[in-house]
Amino acid sequence: MPVQTTTQVVALLQEYQQELNRFGVSRCGIFGSFVRDLDIHDRIEVDS
Repeated sequence: MPVQTTTQVVALLQEYQQELNRFGVSRCGIFGSFVRDLDIHDRIEVDS
C-alpha cells in the first residue's frame, strides 16, 4: 500500500515497531518533501 501522508508513515512504523527492532533498527526518521507535505509523493524514494 503506498502511503500518502506523514501520519500513514508514522502509523506503519508503529505497527511494525517490534519487527523493526528485531532487525536492529533503533532509530529512523522522516525527512525531505514528505515532512514538508509537498505534493510529489509519487516520486519519493526511500533512503537507507
